[in-house]
Formats: sequence, structure tokens, C-alpha cells
Amino acid sequence: MVITDSGLAGGRLLSIVDECLMAGCRWFMVREKKMPPESVKELTLAIVRRAEKYSATVVVNSYPELVHETGAAGVHLPWGSDIESARYIVGEDRLVGVSTHSTEQALKAEKLGADYVTLSPVFTSISKAGYNNPAGLQMLMDTAKRLSIPVIALGGVRPGNAWSCIANGAAGVAVLGAVMTSSKPYDVVLSLIEEIGGQNGSS
Repeated sequence: MVITDSGLAGGRLLSIVDECLMAGCRWFMVREKKMPPESVKELTLAIVRRAEKYSATVVVNSYPELVHETGAAGVHLPWGSDIESARYIVGEDRLVGVSTHSTEQALKAEKLGADYVTLSPVFTSISKAGYNNPAGLQMLMDTAKRLSIPVIALGGVRPGNAWSCIANGAAGVAVLGAVMTSSKPYDVVLSLIEEIGGQNGSS
């Protein structure tokens, strides 16, 4: 999964998305905390149109009401959001993902109906600089063992450490800073996919 951040992308966001798609990424999260909802809607529509050509999945962060308006595959919720309400809005046929930062949070998200969770930050992260104590691979492994839904490793994931996440139980990896700040996002995504075994849709 590639997570967007237009601030870090510096005006290159859609071209970065295009490169990621060409490199093989098949899952995107539109996460734009500083954009008004209407702008998030427009951006999501643009990314969904691009993704359709590759049969790629797009989820939108924080706004369940935008899922049907944009044709997104689902919503991704920050921890503390009303998971059951989001499910009611998006319906049973769309994804509901939840950001978690501990095994306990991940278990609760699963119980409330999440289809998958991200666990973050696994490593020291560019975009989550406020987290002084990364979850680490041990927590990732413990969480993955206790959940029946996919656990996606997030936070500081980059070429060179992505495989360790898969080896410790992650169903996939999510990247933000490593792609959004790169001058060659195509190469970063290709390296990640090759590293984790070319599993379609897992980065």
C-alpha cells in the first residue's frame, strides 16, 4: 500500500501515483490531513481513475461518506473513529481499515468489524516523528498471530526492511515517506515488491 501525502510530494503527487502503478503497486490510501474534504474528494476521484486502468484498490482516509461518491474501495479510519458507523455508511461490500498502534487496539478493531488493520510505526518513521517508541517486529509478530484479519506493517518501511515485516507475520507493507520523498518512486516501489516476493497488491 502506498499512502499519499501531498505536502511531502511537493506538487508531484499524481505523477508519483502513476509511477507507483507502473512499478506494480495495486493499493493506495488517500491520506490528506490538511486538505478540506472537497479537495480530498477531487484527489480521490483522480487517483481512482488512474487505478482503474490497473485494477488497483484505493481507500480514502477518514471520510466514509466519500467512498461511494468517488468509487473508492473503502475507508481507512484513524484510531478512535467510530468503526461501526463507518461500516454502516460504506456497506458490507466495501473495505473498512483501521490504524492501530498496539496489539490491544488491533484486537478491538477486529472485534468491531475492521477488514484489516495497519500497525504503526513498526520502525522509526518520517511521517510519524512524534512516536518515540516504534512498535518493533516483536509486536508485529504478536499482533499478526492473534488476529484473523490482515495486519499491514506501517511506519519507516523501506527497501531493506520490508521483508522482515512479512517474515514476522505482516500480510503486506504500507509506505508513505519512502515513496513520497523519493526522486524515483518507481524504483522504490519496484524494490519493495521484489523484496517481499512480488506478491501482487501487498505494497
